[in-house]
Order: sequence, then structure tokens, then C-alpha cells
Amino acid sequence: MILRLFLTTVFLASCASTPSSPTVNIENVKQNASKLTRAIDVNVVELDPNLSSDPAVNEQNGVWPELRRAESRLFATNIKRSFDELNRFGDVNVVPSSSMITDIVISGKIITSNGEDLVLKITAKDSSGSVFIRNKTYDHRTTEYFYRDLRNKG
Repeated sequence: MILRLFLTTVFLASCASTPSSPTVNIENVKQNASKLTRAIDVNVVELDPNLSSDPAVNEQNGVWPELRRAESRLFATNIKRSFDELNRFGDVNVVPSSSMITDIVISGKIITSNGEDLVLKITAKDSSGSVFIRNKTYDHRTTEYFYRDLRNKG
């Protein structure tokens, strides 16, 4: 009985007087941190088709408004797919306007698109309004042989 009382007293005293330091498992910390971090979301705004309000000007420039509007959506979708393929971003969406709030907004304008030459002007900014790509021009020329190759049909 005395032994039991002694052991109980020692046990209670040791628990009360010795602060236990928590054991930190670094793997648990890493797993929890990865759950807390969030990938950056990106909105790609449909590109400005760069159309004149005067149909005669569009005709003079060889611009078909319906085709140019379709290209503005197509090129925005292609930019979205490029971000998706990187697999380093959260949600990447094509949106109709830059008023949609997100981490990064990419917008642009079609400068030239005539079947052979494509020139885009692209701007990217973050949610605070800081611009980190300002009116950067991207261009591409499709050679005449591209359309002659049967593998490129369609």
C-alpha cells in the first residue's frame, strides 16, 4: 500500500512539475503547410478583336468581324490551355471581362491576324493592379507550306 501511494505521488509530481515539450514531426508540418498554400488562379480575358466601328474600315483592312471575334475567343482559350499544361496554377478561366477578381489577369489585343501573320499584344497584372507584363508583342508567321501539308488539313 505504501509502495502504491509512493509511486502515485511520484507519478503525479513528475507530471505536474515537468513540462512536456511537444514532439514536432516535420513531415506533418509539411503536409499541413501544403494544404494551406493555394495555387494562383488566372483569368484570361477574351482578347480585344480590334475592330473598327465603321464596317467600311474593317472591309478596307481585310478584317471579317465575325472571324475576328471568334479568333479573340480562340486565342484566349489557347492561352488558357498553355497555362493548364504547365500544371502549376490553380483555376485558369477564360472570362469576358477583366472585372472578374482573381490573382492574375491576362488581357490582350489582336493587332494583326490575316491567316499568315498573327500579332498579339498581351498585358498581365496581379490582383493589386501591379502590371508585370505590359503590352508585350507576340508574333507568329505561318508559312505557305503549312497549308500544303495534308497533315495540317483542318
